[in-house]
Amino acid sequence: MCGTYLLPEVFPELGTIFAPDAKVIHIDLNAYEIAKNHPVDMGLVSDPKSTLAKLASALAAIMTPTQQAAARARAAEIAKAKDTKRSSQLERDKALRDAVPLHFSRFMEELTAQLPAETTIFDEALTNSPAIERYRPPTEPGHYFLTRGGSLGVGIPGAIGVKLANPDKPVIGFTGDGGAMYTIQALWSATRHNVDAKFVICNNRSYRLTAGEHPRLLAGAADTGA
Repeated sequence: MCGTYLLPEVFPELGTIFAPDAKVIHIDLNAYEIAKNHPVDMGLVSDPKSTLAKLASALAAIMTPTQQAAARARAAEIAKAKDTKRSSQLERDKALRDAVPLHFSRFMEELTAQLPAETTIFDEALTNSPAIERYRPPTEPGHYFLTRGGSLGVGIPGAIGVKLANPDKPVIGFTGDGGAMYTIQALWSATRHNVDAKFVICNNRSYRLTAGEHPRLLAGAADTGA
C-alpha cells in the first residue's frame, strides 16, 4: 500500500481485507495513517514517489529474467482485462445515450470531445467517477487528481487548488450534489479570487454514495443481530 491509507472509515470493513498468506508493506508520508485501520507487516514513513523509484531500481537489479518475463506477462494480462472491461462498459453506455434526462456517461462522451489535451481533472464525482475514467482515462501524470477518501466536499476546493498550481492549464472539478453541499461556498472563493477553474456538479437527486451503501450496512447489521 503506497501513498494511501487502508480503507477510509466512512463505510468501514470490519473483517480482514488481505489473503491469509499476504505480506503487507504500507508506505506513507503520514505515520498516523500507517496500519491505523488494518495491521501491516512493515510500515515505512517515506515519500511514496521516491520510495517506489528506489524499489523499482532494486527490483531491476535482483529479478531474474524468468521473474521479469512473468511480471511483463502479468502486466499485459491486467492491461487486456482492463481494456476488455472498458470496452464492455462503453458498449453498455450506448443504451443510455438518448436517455432523458441526460445520463452522465453521455455528458462525459460529449465533453471529452471538446477538451484540450492539457485539461486537468479533479475528480470527486464518486458514483459517477467510472464514466470520467472511461471517457478521459488518466494516463498522463499531473492531469488527474482525486481525494484520498474518507470525507466529502473536496471536489470544488480541490479544483481551485489544482488551478492555482497550474494557472496555464484548463482545470475542471467534478463533484456530486451531495458532496457539493459540504463546500458550496468554495464557488464564492473562486469568484472572489478570480480562479478560472470550471466546475461540474452531478445531479444525482440524492446522496447517492450513502444510498448505495445503506443496503450493505443494513444487511451486515442484520447478520450480527444489531
